[in-house]
Amino acid sequence: AVVSTQSTGYDKVCNLWDDCGDGSDEENCSNNFICGGNREIIPLSKKCDGIAHCGDMSDECNKNCGKEIVNDFLLKVATWVIGLLSMILNVAVLVDHGKSSIKQCKTNVSLTNDVLIFLIGVGDFLMGVYLLSLAVVDSLIYKSDYCSKQFSWLTSRYCSILGVISTFASQLSLFSLTALSVFRACGVFSAHSTPGSINRKGVLKTALTVMTLVVISAAISVVPLFPFLRDFFVNGIVYNKSMRIFQGQI
Repeated sequence: AVVSTQSTGYDKVCNLWDDCGDGSDEENCSNNFICGGNREIIPLSKKCDGIAHCGDMSDECNKNCGKEIVNDFLLKVATWVIGLLSMILNVAVLVDHGKSSIKQCKTNVSLTNDVLIFLIGVGDFLMGVYLLSLAVVDSLIYKSDYCSKQFSWLTSRYCSILGVISTFASQLSLFSLTALSVFRACGVFSAHSTPGSINRKGVLKTALTVMTLVVISAAISVVPLFPFLRDFFVNGIVYNKSMRIFQGQI
């Protein structure tokens, strides 16, 4: 390889070091990978190993091993379909329960039952919003550019909002379904008693149940985003308090 009047021996060709100055002694080598940005040279074994060694992440974001938010084609289709169906069908459930079922309740039992089903519908609808939003971001916004821009996405406010929505939706559905199962199990043991008609006490009990489920679900969704908890929940970083990072007197 030659740069101006400079030359190098064959023993320095493909040795993972730019001896010529223009990188020509490392081009077309089978044992290396040249980064796209600063032309840094790394061993080929470090390409597509799951760790970014190049400053521009070109060793991990390329046609051989690039990644998207949703990598598999079938999962992409499923995300769109399930998201849309979840939103459409649960809107129908919510409208039906809001206009007829809940208003027509005659007993405290039926009121609690229908309200819990309504909450499950809310949770499933929000999960549909999450899936559809994720599909839009994956297929229409980032596409194949996600790999090189993943850190900007993961640290964005929009990503945090979607995380809150998905967690709140799943927890609300889970807690509401659990409460509904417990409520119906209790009804089995008291099957011989006559259900009481709707009264203020029954309405307050149902309202308190709804408030409790919503508050707990919201807390689980939002608490991890607090600054002092972010390292633990979001970044997965735990600091050992017994280890001193800085030595000496302060």
